Amino acid sequence: MAPHWSKLAPNKNSAVIASQAALLYWFCATFRWLPGIRARIHRKRVLVSDPKDGAKRSAKDRMQFSKSIRKILAILIPSLCSREAIYVVCVALLLVARSTCDLWMIRNGTLIERVIISQQPDEFRKHLLEYIVAMPIVSVVNGLLRLTINRLKLAFRIRLTRHLHETYMDSNTFYKLCNIDSRIQNPDQILTQDVDKLCNGIVDLYSNVTKPVMDIFIYMIRLTTNLGGRAPFLLTMYMMFAGSVLTRLRRPIGSLTTIEQQLEGSFRFLHSRLISNSEEVGFYQGNQTEKKNLNFALDDLSRHITDHMNFKFIIGVGDSIIAKYISTVVGYLAVSQPFLRANNPKVGTTPPERLEHYYKNGRMMVNLAQAIGRLVLAGRELAKLTGFTSRISEFMYVLQEVRRGTYLRGSSGDSNASLVSPTVHGNGRLIVSEDRIIKFEGVKLVTPTGDVLIESLDLEIRAGTNVLICGPNGCGKSSLFRVLGELWPVASGTLVKPRSEDLFYIPQRPYMTLGTLRDQMARLLYHQPAFAILDECTSAVSCDVEDEIYSYCRNVGITLFTVSHRRSLWKHHEFYLHMDGRGGYRFEKITSDTVPFVMNCARIVPHHVFLRSMSSSVPTTKMFINGQFLDSKTKDWIDVHNPATNEVVTRVPKSTHDEMEAAVKVAKDAFRDWSRASILSRQQIMFKFQQLIKEHMKDLAHLITLEQGKTLPDAEGDVLRGLQVVEHCCSITNLQLGETMPGIAKDMDIHSYRVPLGVCAGITPFNFPAMIPLWMYPMAIVCGNTFVIKPSERDPGAGMLLLELLQKSGCPDGVVNCIHGAHASVDFICDHPDIRAISFVGSDQAGQYIYERGSKNGKRVQSNMGAKNHGVICADANKEQTLNQLVGAAFGAAGQRCMALSTAVFVGESRGWIPDLVERAKALKVNGGTEPGTDIGPVISPEAKKRICDLVESGKKQGANLILDGRDVSVSGKYSSGNFVGPTILTGVKPEMTCYKEEIFGPVLVVLEVEKLDDAIELINSNPYGNGTAIFTTNGATARKFTQEIDVGQIGVNVPIPVPLPMFSFTGSRGSFRGDMNFYGKAGIQFYTQLKTVTQMWRASDASDKKAATAFPTLK
Repeated sequence: MAPHWSKLAPNKNSAVIASQAALLYWFCATFRWLPGIRARIHRKRVLVSDPKDGAKRSAKDRMQFSKSIRKILAILIPSLCSREAIYVVCVALLLVARSTCDLWMIRNGTLIERVIISQQPDEFRKHLLEYIVAMPIVSVVNGLLRLTINRLKLAFRIRLTRHLHETYMDSNTFYKLCNIDSRIQNPDQILTQDVDKLCNGIVDLYSNVTKPVMDIFIYMIRLTTNLGGRAPFLLTMYMMFAGSVLTRLRRPIGSLTTIEQQLEGSFRFLHSRLISNSEEVGFYQGNQTEKKNLNFALDDLSRHITDHMNFKFIIGVGDSIIAKYISTVVGYLAVSQPFLRANNPKVGTTPPERLEHYYKNGRMMVNLAQAIGRLVLAGRELAKLTGFTSRISEFMYVLQEVRRGTYLRGSSGDSNASLVSPTVHGNGRLIVSEDRIIKFEGVKLVTPTGDVLIESLDLEIRAGTNVLICGPNGCGKSSLFRVLGELWPVASGTLVKPRSEDLFYIPQRPYMTLGTLRDQMARLLYHQPAFAILDECTSAVSCDVEDEIYSYCRNVGITLFTVSHRRSLWKHHEFYLHMDGRGGYRFEKITSDTVPFVMNCARIVPHHVFLRSMSSSVPTTKMFINGQFLDSKTKDWIDVHNPATNEVVTRVPKSTHDEMEAAVKVAKDAFRDWSRASILSRQQIMFKFQQLIKEHMKDLAHLITLEQGKTLPDAEGDVLRGLQVVEHCCSITNLQLGETMPGIAKDMDIHSYRVPLGVCAGITPFNFPAMIPLWMYPMAIVCGNTFVIKPSERDPGAGMLLLELLQKSGCPDGVVNCIHGAHASVDFICDHPDIRAISFVGSDQAGQYIYERGSKNGKRVQSNMGAKNHGVICADANKEQTLNQLVGAAFGAAGQRCMALSTAVFVGESRGWIPDLVERAKALKVNGGTEPGTDIGPVISPEAKKRICDLVESGKKQGANLILDGRDVSVSGKYSSGNFVGPTILTGVKPEMTCYKEEIFGPVLVVLEVEKLDDAIELINSNPYGNGTAIFTTNGATARKFTQEIDVGQIGVNVPIPVPLPMFSFTGSRGSFRGDMNFYGKAGIQFYTQLKTVTQMWRASDASDKKAATAFPTLK
């Protein structure tokens, strides 16, 4: 039988062995946990303090704590007569009273015990009655002490919180702390929880230190008198030793407390953010992500609290041993010495006297030891208090910094924290005026992170001038109001604004202490301020309610600043401020010619097309490959300028060889499926595409005007003529019909049909950035081809937006792709073996080069090139209509049309109309393309302007008469740096002059005079170009003779620009075109397809004429 453990040792020893085993296990566990806990504590302390030398850091921390606590105490107790000071004195007096009560209770208890032992019933009753009478008094003292301590805590909290509120809520410091400076992450937690815990800690430390100190002082005097100084001295020395040991052991508690509060604040912030954004999180189904974030924060907090608890457990064991039990042992040793010495008269001579002295002095000695222990343990509260003091002191310091205008991005302890740009600090002037005026003079709009939204804003708004503000997200609309409301400093320049009470702001999600949007609008109408800022706040109400609100505000004299894109609000505003999101803005009067900016403001630069660079404020244009808008990896970029201002609006990449290869490869891969797609499915995409173009016509026009310069009406015409080609593509089911002839021979049929080529490519010019691309890839892809397009590097924006619309129409990825560049991309297209056909529109030199190089590589090429289009004016023509049409055709689009009527040939007596022609040309308005009433915008570049001026000068030198000179036209204001050339007319021009032989491509009309129609016909036929021509006459025979004998591809009779509609083809000829098949129409279908002919024979004798068998098969 196995022995029992009880037989191996007596029961008395079993408990001892078990206790020793448990103690040994605890020591092992402690030493196993301690290194890991210390390592984690060290890592966390590094987060809140610099990891420098320990001794230096400790000394520095102690000095900092001492300085911080003195500063906080000066706030908590502002004067000796303050309420807080009175509470402090009351606590001290009550602590003295409580110590006195404790001494009396010791004395009374000793007397009761002595008379019980001495068997003195009368004395027992007397002392017991005294005890009963004293109980209420002692209870009242203890209750008053607790009440006074709690009131002192509350008084401290009120005092400190109000002090912090004074700074926190002063001059929008609270806003700047949360939005500009980022050192304090959770000010709400500091102002609520941390302040409360700090005040409680200070009062608890005060009461826990004051009472033991008083007890030690009283007991030491009494014990020294009764027993001598040896025992109190021994306890005092032990107190100093124990205090130094425990203080060193508790050093990490302050850092642990600080970190715990930070983690608590972060966890609380995540929950607050979830509550604030619950609708968005729910809409985007972000609950799982938010749950992960919450659990991560909870795990961090729980790990830290676990480490903190483990550390406190280890330190707590040491505290109990050192401060409680060892101090009690020391007390026993000290109190026993007088009694263990023989013949000591101070403790009596008889046993009863010695017993009385022992109870009396022994209890005082034990209480003294416990008081010393409590004083030592108070260091634990002091260590914890250090963490809260650090948090509050840092908060106070940051508040003062922010109040002075010094901001940091990053935590205060972060070595990577960066000082916010000095421009954000406010180097400008702010003037508060009584004149009811808002004036920005050279004010720079800068975000807290230093991003410049608008370099220099100059505008003046007086009371009664209602302004509508629009623009894309992030363009600076709300930033403008933040500066105006003094939330952000004036970075530079001068801002004149009304008093704060004259401004009323209602955001989209209105802030208000109580009530709803209706209440806030009621406050607006009640107070009737001079200016009201309505930031999309009425977007959720109906149009009729909105109209009532705005009408009433205007009637009572409130000047409105409205952030909205709703056109219904135009009638309530006189001006609009449009910010384009790239540092530019327009402040103009709203007129009947104002272009709607509902879509323009949000989409003037499509978010897929342009991407703001990290190193520059200039956006960059993306490529479009395999259905994705991609950033180029190239290092070579081309700046795109606004011709009206010469400001850079975007940068176009020179696509790398690999990127161009990728575009062709995906087009080739996509061709396999796309060419097999049903013709009806391709037709449906064209239906959707033309609808989207109609919806975004004004967006496209704005992009054209921005990058190319033509007027907005002309830009819309650019889009319209391209749209007509897309609409014509919708009839592909008729355009791509084949041919058949049955029974061409016995049992034989022939049919032919058109099939796509494969990958096609297009190279487009700058003068029609929407129309020319729409001549090309819609025709190509509806026939089943795939396409790679290279838009002009001078104005790619409209073309890129068209690709975005095509993608939204349902066009599969890879069917149309876009690359960018200059010469290298052109050579790539001409040489790549997988590209089967090239469409080009542009200059003579480039067109001839592309035709020759592409043809040598076995590709189909259609190349529309230069032109010199003549308008023949007969004397019998309708003078008014002819001159008006001639001026429009010659100078429209600044003459940058391949079909511009750049040469006027006056026949016979019609030369007398030239002076009237000049007067009409002089009346044309030259200005920026977005300006209402503009007739002529800028030419594309300074180089183009110089070339135009040089050709005009050459004509003048060669003998022509410069009767109207537009070379020095002046456009003031923001367009003073634009590439403007005014209407220019040269008369007396001869065919041998350079200005006649070369295409000027500007707003220049050269005038020739002939005697007869035959001379005009000979002149035109002798010119190498054959793009277009026109005759103005009312004589049918004259018109018929002209159309029959003229050798030009496109002829207009009383039509100055005879560009055919898409059901026909663009038929330029001779030196204006290279290739066999023209653009769009039937010729376009033929160019993008090839014929496939099938000859098939099915012999009649092979036809099965047997009827179905119903019997069971049998052998025959």
